[in-house]
Amino acid sequence: MMTISMTQKMTTNLFDFAWCGNSYTTSWDQHIQNLATLVRSEAWGPQNQVLKNYVSYTFENLAIAVNQGRVTAETYFPTTSYGMCCCFNTGLFTQYDEPIYAYFKRNELEAVQAWHLKGFKTANASELLGFETLPQRMNYLTDPADFILDTQLPWRMDLQHILGDEKNIDRLPRVLRQTTDREIVLQLFNGALQSTKKRLTANYNLAVPQSFHGHIQLLVPIWFGQKAAPDLVLALSRENGCYVGRTCLTPAMAYRAARLIATPAVPWMLAIKEGDLSVVIRSTVTCANGSASATSTRTFG
Repeated sequence: MMTISMTQKMTTNLFDFAWCGNSYTTSWDQHIQNLATLVRSEAWGPQNQVLKNYVSYTFENLAIAVNQGRVTAETYFPTTSYGMCCCFNTGLFTQYDEPIYAYFKRNELEAVQAWHLKGFKTANASELLGFETLPQRMNYLTDPADFILDTQLPWRMDLQHILGDEKNIDRLPRVLRQTTDREIVLQLFNGALQSTKKRLTANYNLAVPQSFHGHIQLLVPIWFGQKAAPDLVLALSRENGCYVGRTCLTPAMAYRAARLIATPAVPWMLAIKEGDLSVVIRSTVTCANGSASATSTRTFG
């Protein structure tokens, strides 16, 4: 069985790896809608934005694992004989607990992408019978300790980046954005952070894992008032015996990021309104005929 060549690193962008359709064929949106029909029922947000984010970022994490040498390309991206077809495990299941795979064929058109997304299939589909072995799911659990917040470790915050960086400002809740006095902003943020630490001491499960560039971070909710859904989410990285916070996410961004690893189950994530999950950042990619584009949801940390 031939595999994807690893003489050079894989692209980590699904839309550079494969032509994912356009309005003249099966579009990316239609592929995702077909997947949403196939997968277990779940809140995928308006226009399935959470599911779009999930698929593109699952591919990214699989490719990162291959590029880092943690697994072989054959483990996550097997091909059929003569390398004409390829697939990867989405990590999703049907209502009958059948794994779902993204299925590709060699791109017959002259294009940047070597592959063409043909759809999402279960193991018993005729298209997958040509694979000697089907790919494994993405393994995020390399160190179980990364998934559990150690409340005994100190925290170090990059407040200049969290509160002052242009990329982060739009993510901050209104109560912080509308306050022009920096000292008041610091008092509000530090007070809310201390309250969060107390909640985490009582229930460390409030911290939810996400994968960021191949590393596990913990997403910590921060409230500036009495409500179920948080106003802000802090991304913590465990480094040299402490937790480092360098950036923040909106609750919707945190939900999409956490969904890569598991279906969100903690109350603060379930309280996020489905309509808020539709906020996307557009990523335009060139398709096989050079004229189409696709939209993927990108979560930044």
